[in-house]
Amino acid sequence: MQFVEIAGEINISRIVFGAWAVGGWHWGGSDDGESIRAVHAALDRGINCFDTAPVYGFGRSESVLGEALRGKRDAVVATKCGLRWDNKDGKKFFETTADHSKTVVEVYRNLRASSIRKECEDSLRRLRRDWIDIYQVHWLDPTVNLEETIEELRKLKKEGKIRFVGVSNFTVQMMVDWRKISSDLQLSTDQEKFNLMERKAQTGNLQYTIKNKIAFLAYESLAQGLLTGAVDENRLFPEGDYRASKPNFQTQNRVRIQEALSSIADLREKYQCTNANIAAGWLLCQKGVTAAICGIRNESQAGETIRGGEILIEQADSERLSRLFQGLLKNEEQL
Repeated sequence: MQFVEIAGEINISRIVFGAWAVGGWHWGGSDDGESIRAVHAALDRGINCFDTAPVYGFGRSESVLGEALRGKRDAVVATKCGLRWDNKDGKKFFETTADHSKTVVEVYRNLRASSIRKECEDSLRRLRRDWIDIYQVHWLDPTVNLEETIEELRKLKKEGKIRFVGVSNFTVQMMVDWRKISSDLQLSTDQEKFNLMERKAQTGNLQYTIKNKIAFLAYESLAQGLLTGAVDENRLFPEGDYRASKPNFQTQNRVRIQEALSSIADLREKYQCTNANIAAGWLLCQKGVTAAICGIRNESQAGETIRGGEILIEQADSERLSRLFQGLLKNEEQL
């Protein structure tokens, strides 16, 4: 497994364990025991960085990850703040249901100082840790001055409760504004959607992070499974798996993606790897990409995912992949 340095102080694996599905919410449920075994398998195979958020399963992802990483202080944990389902302050973001429950849950963007502090304390408790390595603003809250958010994060860092600060789902202008406000609390990471088919970040955020020496963490690296080859036109999703209703998962998109994946059998043979490995390998050879966050749900996926951080895609093959998957998605979803 390859590793890369962040903020001149910590090294993370170039494949990051994405723990959204560990929370079960939006993924048709999950098995805690299986999730814990997946975390242990990832650790055994060299993955040392784990990305989660309070809203992933409404605390469940963090709690399961905390149990799995109990006593493993060398693991690097990244979590987030800014989305509340237990408080209606801030800006309403969306409505959802928890697992198979029919009860509607309202999620709000909330980056008030008091809310950030509560979220941080709750995350530390669930994760069973004394500090959070990378604390990320999940989504900007337009009802709060950015100065208030930054000041509270500065306090938490001074208290030793967080080590580095990052953002997610930010525009370049938002990061520019952050830089203008804060000269001392600089951004260490920017986490954005980026994969073979969804490359909006490549011409904006990625250029900014390269210029300003901010680590770029790509999420939905495998397009929520579309790039693995396991989601063909006949795939049926269990109750509670929100992918069934997402535009990217329309039958026409799945057919096109499967055809593209079928055409790269020679690359799978050449690199002795899977479709998922090629997708992650392509991502990691893009200039400025620090790490790829890959969702992992079980031991088998943990073992398979590692290979994506080991292969080195040749330039000609990378360019071929870029051309092949460009524009495949119709009705591409917007953040």
